Amino acid sequence: MHIFKSLKALAAMAAVSMFAGVAQAGFLMVPDSDATSGERLMLFDAFDGSLVDPNFIDLNPLDAFLPKHAMQVGNEIWLSDQVRNRIDRFNLAGSHLSAITEAAPGQPLSNIRGMGIVGNELYVTNEGTTDGAPGNALVGYDFSGNHVQNVPTAQTSPFDVLVYRNEVLVSHSSAADIQRYDLDLNHIGPFHVGAISFVQQMHERSNGNLLAIGSFGTSGIYEFDPSGAPTGFFVPVSNVPRGIWELGNGNLMYTNNQGVWVHDIATGGSTMIEAASAQYIDFLIPTPGAAAVFALAGLAAYRRRR
Repeated sequence: MHIFKSLKALAAMAAVSMFAGVAQAGFLMVPDSDATSGERLMLFDAFDGSLVDPNFIDLNPLDAFLPKHAMQVGNEIWLSDQVRNRIDRFNLAGSHLSAITEAAPGQPLSNIRGMGIVGNELYVTNEGTTDGAPGNALVGYDFSGNHVQNVPTAQTSPFDVLVYRNEVLVSHSSAADIQRYDLDLNHIGPFHVGAISFVQQMHERSNGNLLAIGSFGTSGIYEFDPSGAPTGFFVPVSNVPRGIWELGNGNLMYTNNQGVWVHDIATGGSTMIEAASAQYIDFLIPTPGAAAVFALAGLAAYRRRR
């Protein structure tokens, strides 16, 4: 169901009806790290990739510098900032709650990137050692923001964390490399090495295969089967690709330093949806109250664009 059509109908309904229509579609969150146009968190329709709200959260009042990855953590949105070395926490309506700035008590975060949820804990990739930060590690927190543990990574410069088929995958920019860990975060070997360079976001496709973004070299979207073998599917993407997601209609959304794009599987063509220095992509399922707010905000944005 197209989100804009549903929003026009939702405007005439009660809040309960609005929640039913919007929650079925869902949203995708994408941070924009372009300092010229202004840092922001954008919302897109999870089914077809259409733009719902170009400025769901204005990040400029927070002095954001390189917002990288927004994830839903329970009834909150957590957003990593690679340069400000913090995770900002928001409620589902977009109001700022607090920030996580420590990798452990008295130990800062440094050069953080992508995040992933493993069981009941969130892990963020950390690379830097500034002021005693933990270096190449996964830094874990419970959903209340309390520090749990730091897990050194097997390779340097980790960029993303993904639970995939009862294992945890970690991508790296230091090599053509994706590494495997068990669910207790013990390293168990490589998932894939070679034929992909500077690996950023990973995403499990509906067919069970893994999509991964290679940012340099022969950059673009790669697909691997569960054993880590390339399937032969490759979409070349220029201008530093970063994020990847499969939409509900089977097409692929990806991001680069020019914008947010949708790749049509049937035609092989790609269309820019929104110009931005776009980063990682992740799913948002609003609560009933937040869904009503999103529906009204989306309708207002739709009317402005008509």
